[in-house]
Amino acid sequence: KQVYKTAMGNFKKKSQMSNIDRSYLSLVLNIGYYYPDFYKKMNEIFGLEIKEWEIAIENAISTGEIRNDLEPKIVAKQFHFIFHGLAFNSALENGIKSTDLEVLYLSLYHFIKS
Repeated sequence: KQVYKTAMGNFKKKSQMSNIDRSYLSLVLNIGYYYPDFYKKMNEIFGLEIKEWEIAIENAISTGEIRNDLEPKIVAKQFHFIFHGLAFNSALENGIKSTDLEVLYLSLYHFIKS
């Protein structure tokens, strides 16, 4: 709560933390420095996220919503990395825009739908 309160307070003041995505990325990188097991735990969480995407892809294949010639794990990683790539890029710019994420997700979806 304190980190969020500080980040949002600084966001409103337009300080060096005016880009909340950049602040989050910086926080994550610093946590990894002080807590070596942090990256292992993050990778476990990312693995769970990819598994959830994979389940959604498998369900969509089984219902005929998307093509059946796709490898669910690969498509799951594509959705995962679209978000994380956009988040990283946004940290370097002005922050993530949900509309950008929506456009990228829909674009991939149109490539894979039946």
